[in-house]
Amino acid sequence: MRQRLTLVVTIVFTIVLGAGVIHGQELVFNGSFGTDLRGWTMSDTPVAWSPRDAGGLADSGSVLIVNLGSRNNARGIRTCLDDVTFLEGEKYRIAAQVHMPENQTNTGFVGLGLNWYTEADCGGGSIGNHPRARFDEPNGGFEEVATELTVPEGAKSARLVVYVTKREDEGALLAYVDDISLVPVGSSPSATPIYVPGAAHVNGYGGAVWRTDLEVGNPTTAQSSFTVELLKEDQANTHSQSATYTLGPGKNLRMEDVVETVFGYDGAASLRIVPAEPTLVVTSRTFNQSASGTYGQFLPGIPRDRAIVHGRQARLIGLTHNRAGGAGYRTNIGLVNVMNMEITVDVRLFAASGVELGTVTADLPAAGFIQLDKVFEQVSATDVADGYALLTTPTPGGAFLTYASVIDNVTGDAVCVQPADL
Repeated sequence: MRQRLTLVVTIVFTIVLGAGVIHGQELVFNGSFGTDLRGWTMSDTPVAWSPRDAGGLADSGSVLIVNLGSRNNARGIRTCLDDVTFLEGEKYRIAAQVHMPENQTNTGFVGLGLNWYTEADCGGGSIGNHPRARFDEPNGGFEEVATELTVPEGAKSARLVVYVTKREDEGALLAYVDDISLVPVGSSPSATPIYVPGAAHVNGYGGAVWRTDLEVGNPTTAQSSFTVELLKEDQANTHSQSATYTLGPGKNLRMEDVVETVFGYDGAASLRIVPAEPTLVVTSRTFNQSASGTYGQFLPGIPRDRAIVHGRQARLIGLTHNRAGGAGYRTNIGLVNVMNMEITVDVRLFAASGVELGTVTADLPAAGFIQLDKVFEQVSATDVADGYALLTTPTPGGAFLTYASVIDNVTGDAVCVQPADL
């Protein structure tokens, strides 16, 4: 077993998702368009992320679709739901919040639906695309559009499409769309899962004793519930251990040494917190428990829809590695697979000068967590005084979270490096 989580982490993350707004990220990746349009493919029409959010949130947005084409031609966005297993005859509810401003130079409608395919990953032949949810009345604000769908015979996958269609040739028609959800009929979607990328109950490098405390708070005036899931290192976690809690209004719950006391696990892991209600405060602290006290570093919690998706690139800078263990620094890189399928992540490593040192390819099991310890030693026989990493997934439909920890080989002091999404 590789050396475990040689870093110290304190995690503070607050997420407010807007009460009453449907969030369907469990089936629709980035359906609430948090900060961008990652995970979506655009048609040949002006499409852009907009800060106008259906719930009025300051840190989230929507997609703005502008149709400048000819009449009866649809323009919009689409995404293949390749992480969803559909069964013939199952019923789903598809919904979105739509705002079509008044007094436009054209008329038309917004459509929302699924295109069904006979093979996985939206391959093979198309076998239908009806019914559609449709909205055609200009309005002063966001309103919900929704419909129910039944999985047709022979369907193995589906592509979700959102589009704007004009009725006249001249002029433009625009609409804002937000909070796209797809849920089985009879169930309700949860809020966006929050990942604590690193947690531990393990003895590490240099005699370190790593422990994680998790704290969850309910800032609302109503009862709130949530589930904590353990994503163990180096394995698939599609059927992960979990524990569910309920918090009264204004109350907090602290789980000391959460990996061992809640799950009885000895090792490193990632934590996934799934709120049942759309407002939750989550903090955690991972620390080295020594005779002289504890110490740690900050690593922010990350919502699932901020993951790096296929076609995007993450950049980690300020990395250092010294091969002599008694001096200098070492760099570890953590990876969390937020999809329920196996994915590959390519980690390209560079010196600060831009010289490429090599690539480390990591295969992540479904919902898996791994840590690449002393990652530069896999590509370089010499010290790296200043380096960086570029991370991508070549897996269609893949999405992952990442961070780096640069650790002092003498003191164990660590600095967390968060990625830039390019």
